[in-house]
Amino acid sequence: MERPARGRHRLHMVLLIVPLALVLLAMTALIIWSVYTPTRLQRAIAEAAEAGVPLTHEAFRAKWGEIPDTENAASWYLKAFDLMHAPDTDEISNIMDDEAWPHGQEDLPLAQDYMDRIMTLLDDKTDVLDILRTARDFEKACYNVAIDESELLLPHLSQARWCGRLLLLAMLAAVHEGRADEAVGYALDGLALSRSLSGEPLIVQSLVAIATLHTVVEWPLSAALGSPEAGESKLAAIQHALFEYSRDFSLRAAIEGELVQQFTQYDTLVTGILEESSGTGWARLLGTGYIRADMARVIEHYIEFLSDLERPASEINAIWEKRLAAIEESYWLMVKMIAPSHSRIQAQGENARARMQAAALSVAALRFYRREGRWPDDLDVLTPDYIMEMPSDPFSGRPFIYRILDDGIIIYSVGTNGIDDGGRPHLMATSEQERRDCDYDDVGFRLRLP
Repeated sequence: MERPARGRHRLHMVLLIVPLALVLLAMTALIIWSVYTPTRLQRAIAEAAEAGVPLTHEAFRAKWGEIPDTENAASWYLKAFDLMHAPDTDEISNIMDDEAWPHGQEDLPLAQDYMDRIMTLLDDKTDVLDILRTARDFEKACYNVAIDESELLLPHLSQARWCGRLLLLAMLAAVHEGRADEAVGYALDGLALSRSLSGEPLIVQSLVAIATLHTVVEWPLSAALGSPEAGESKLAAIQHALFEYSRDFSLRAAIEGELVQQFTQYDTLVTGILEESSGTGWARLLGTGYIRADMARVIEHYIEFLSDLERPASEINAIWEKRLAAIEESYWLMVKMIAPSHSRIQAQGENARARMQAAALSVAALRFYRREGRWPDDLDVLTPDYIMEMPSDPFSGRPFIYRILDDGIIIYSVGTNGIDDGGRPHLMATSEQERRDCDYDDVGFRLRLP
């Protein structure tokens, strides 16, 4: 009888020891976790400091500085934005959605009744156009972005886009009426407006800057440049503005500002969990531990993202492909949510740069054409008389592709796919079927002569 009793005793001991061992193991893991996660976060914070990446609003303002109102173009732009009312934006939308809206120079001249609608709108918004012209003379801009714990107040972004569209309509009207110099002037106003948004502390503001750029560097600008009425001084001015903006365009301030916002939200979240959570201390420790580790990975990701800005765009696709694959296999939720959009944003930024450089090279080639009576055989002949330094295609690291056509020229980048698609889909005729079925993404500028 002793052996069964002894066996039961051993079973009871096992049943007691195993749960205790599991609890001790879990407690040990949590203690290690509680030590590891703050350490990892502090290491990431130290890496950010070493890289000069701010994590607080105070550090961001100290790095990027503030602009006095007397030197700030944003104070003028905000006045223009305030004058864009709902009936105005509705009419702009109606005009651009109308089936009479032109999609290229081949659609000119426009029907008179359609032009009358455009001119009526422009006559009513001369005050806005005048303010936009005044704002162009200021080199710096800084919009006051109101940030609290839960909300970003960015009402100016929508109005900025409407002002960009208004400038496009003004360019179109000037081209229609043969006022080429005036049309180029409106393009300069649009570039200045886009540039005013490009150094702002949130990525969404950079995206609006890019959208505004694409609005004005369009075929009406090509039509104005190709007109004999466009003077040499205006050509030189738009070429300089395009090259200068392409050189200075950067997502750095936007990326750093976005990280500051992420870090602020993290701090608020952790503080709220620690102070207000009704759960157990261990549950709070587990939750805040994961959040700390996740935030550390976010900081590391942003540092990597910022370092990518210094790399040639031709290398970025391969880097992002590997990075996104590794992130997808990880268990860091916040990075999983933000990283895919970051890869697209960087591509859009380089796309905008390529578009500006191609347009500037087209203007330089046009100036050569006017002086020599022929298009340059090669873009290299433009240096140093027409441009100081020849830019490279951001996506290939090689020269921009240059082709002479029957009615002008096209200059373009191979885009993110790295393949010469012959200028398609935007610079050369492309069927709707091709647009749907093919991965064309060349980006550049087409300049047509009358």
